[in-house]
Amino acid sequence: MNEYISILDEITRGGYEASLITSYNAYLPFYEDVILRKLISRGVRHNILMMDSAQCAQAISLYPPRLAGRYYSLIPMSSAGAFHPKMILLVGKNRGALFVGSHNLTLSGFGYNRELTNLVRVQRRDDKEKIPILQKAWRNAHDWLENQKDEFPSHLVDMFLKLRDFAPWLKEYTNDTQKDEQILSTQSNISSLLDQLIEKVQGTVKQVIITGAFFDSELSLLKRIKSELKPKDLFVCIDPTTVQIPADKRMAGVTFVNGSILDAPNSEKVSSGYLHAKSLIVETFQKNFYLVIGSANPSEPAWLRPGLSGNTEMALLRIGAKAREVAKSLGLLNIPQLPQLSAIDWKIARQNWLAGQEKSKQTPPITMGICLATEKGIIIKIPKSRGLERIHCEVLNTNKIAIGKNTAHRDNEYYLLEFPLKQISKAGYLLCTINGKQKMLIVQHQRMIEEQSRTGTQQRFREALSSLTADTPDLETLIKCVDKIIFSKASEANQSVRDIKSSKNPNAQESKEPVEGQPLSVDISETKKTIKKYRLRRSDDLAYLLDVLIYHLSMESEHEMSSMLNKQDSKGRSEEEQIDADDESLDEDAIEEGLSQKTLDLCHRKVKTLVGRMSRQLNALQQNKVPFEDIIVRLTGVLAVLRQLRNCDGKVAWIKQGQTAFPLEDRKRLFDVIVNTLFEKPNSLLYPKNEEFTEVDELARLRGLVLWLAWDSGMQLRKKNPFLESTEEMQERVRSKALMLALAQLVRGDEVVIEEAKQSIGPLCTSDMDWLDWILSTNRSLEKYIQNPESLRMADNVSIGDWAVYRDPLELGARLVLRVEGNKVALAYFGRNKNYISYTKNVLRVGSYNEFVRH
Repeated sequence: MNEYISILDEITRGGYEASLITSYNAYLPFYEDVILRKLISRGVRHNILMMDSAQCAQAISLYPPRLAGRYYSLIPMSSAGAFHPKMILLVGKNRGALFVGSHNLTLSGFGYNRELTNLVRVQRRDDKEKIPILQKAWRNAHDWLENQKDEFPSHLVDMFLKLRDFAPWLKEYTNDTQKDEQILSTQSNISSLLDQLIEKVQGTVKQVIITGAFFDSELSLLKRIKSELKPKDLFVCIDPTTVQIPADKRMAGVTFVNGSILDAPNSEKVSSGYLHAKSLIVETFQKNFYLVIGSANPSEPAWLRPGLSGNTEMALLRIGAKAREVAKSLGLLNIPQLPQLSAIDWKIARQNWLAGQEKSKQTPPITMGICLATEKGIIIKIPKSRGLERIHCEVLNTNKIAIGKNTAHRDNEYYLLEFPLKQISKAGYLLCTINGKQKMLIVQHQRMIEEQSRTGTQQRFREALSSLTADTPDLETLIKCVDKIIFSKASEANQSVRDIKSSKNPNAQESKEPVEGQPLSVDISETKKTIKKYRLRRSDDLAYLLDVLIYHLSMESEHEMSSMLNKQDSKGRSEEEQIDADDESLDEDAIEEGLSQKTLDLCHRKVKTLVGRMSRQLNALQQNKVPFEDIIVRLTGVLAVLRQLRNCDGKVAWIKQGQTAFPLEDRKRLFDVIVNTLFEKPNSLLYPKNEEFTEVDELARLRGLVLWLAWDSGMQLRKKNPFLESTEEMQERVRSKALMLALAQLVRGDEVVIEEAKQSIGPLCTSDMDWLDWILSTNRSLEKYIQNPESLRMADNVSIGDWAVYRDPLELGARLVLRVEGNKVALAYFGRNKNYISYTKNVLRVGSYNEFVRH
């Protein structure tokens, strides 16, 4: 046992962006002040710690953590036995490291105890040997959390799965081709650890060597090994001064040896440090060799119980010559030569056992859980709480000092504790009384944790977006990040769409949990009560872009930007700075003017490229090369970025009066492509072929953004025929009438569409909102007619300029009448190959366009 590993040194190597640590117990000040500090200093921002729930309660009662729920996610895990895996998973874009061993997250586990730990490194993304091992460890942890997800707010599960965004190779499925190194672990619906090991063993067993610190009262593992593996020799190495073993139940045929000198320097007879290492060696007469090192003590709950009916454990199994070399280098093959336990050793062991049994009878600490601090209040999820309408809660700060009391009331599947926002920011714990019993909930601060979970791309995007207010914005980085985020996800499917399609109740507030490697649907705690829609993207860079530009920007950056920039002059000076200011010379003004123009020219080139890429995506949609759901989120992202650039007009120093960041010709070009592609089936925004998309939030946002783009492109309703109208003017007037009618149908009475359109048009509109008011009022009238076409007149008396609906309204909607020829009526069509579509009069109902003009 002389190959020492420094976990802290591995963290210092760098290249990692996220960490997942599992432990039975933890000394939380050590984690926060040493491990977490080291992780964050090396760029590991997103950190998760999972530990046994009972041990977590005890740790918090002794040393309450200061940073849990703010700078890392602390997850108390329950188990039928003990939540006992000791794993550290470090991941980055192109590398990873996995520690699997016996070490707890304590000072002793990291420095004083005698521990055994495996280290598996991934040095590159195409490492087919090591990546499957890290993927298996990740899936195991996911399985453990999935089995307890009903106990936690779904935001916590979101943040757990966020780890994959930092390491794309975790999402990919890789066949486990590595035969000489494999993960053994307890998972739902699989056999016990011992059965997993026995399946691997080939040949007649020569000897078994075991080290461990805790045994069960019946020595059950030793009995099973003797009866099933039937080894010629069975050696058990323990340190009598620290081991927990029933000394009165020694077994015949088992040789117990004294491990007090195991790992001792050559000059010393006794090793220092608690022997906490756990290992199991199986060697056959056919020279097959198996080495297991991990968290499992030689006990019945750890090794013999199937599924999750016992302890939750993890170990690494090595097979073959390499395993023998490792065992030899660690000194494990010398165990059979160690001295057998003396009578004095057994007496000491017996005293330890009796003391341990007495300690185990102590009353377990208070149960633990997680709650979520949001802008609405504190969201509490209590499983199996039907009939309980309110919960009495006491809010504690991070030092566990009470700062207030209130009652949480049921809000569907959750409870909502309304509390002053300033006080919520101080909350560390929630002490709840549930059916007469107390439960301690760790407060997870949603926005703070989300800030820590940004990927490198997300950070660069946010910084570049913020730079738009500076004299020299980082447009190169901004557009590069946008381009990478929006267009580099072509192979990713959207699991929430599949869930919606397969769900019998698509209007349920919380969709089915996603499978491995797919984006998440929306967390109910983040939705407004009046808006119950699904988010297609919840956990990747594109979801973050949409969050910043649509969901959160209106609450933060937009307000700050407008309030700050509207008081600046062309040099970016505030009102105070402009007082008595002595402006620079003309030459310096000219230099500044030139720099501003170069920045604006660069912006125009980047915008043209972005519009071109999105146009090609829309063309690919027509050729069935891109899924409709991908277009929804990508186009929403592109329009949100372009809207943000457009909002900079007149507010930043590098865009002079009368200039724009988003040229009109590019607005018109993008709008035309959207009309040609997305105003007709099978990919219609007006009336989607798949009705389940009506419940998708991004689609509603997209409709609102398309309305903004139409308005900003100069699309207007031309009410009267001008005198001596040219053919081109007539065609443009008819087109505008047809399009305005179509645009009105984008709304469909959806409050999210209306909200997005108002927020988009409002900041740029210097007059009243007549344009949008016409769209909304026309939509209200159309909705009544389309849902009840019998209220319209028959098409026998139809005129050019009227509008008509087909008897299947959701397929076609309302269309402008272009021509009437005998029994045929030509209606407006927006596809690329034709500009009209014909129907016979008997299948149409018609109305007068003048009714809308009068609005």
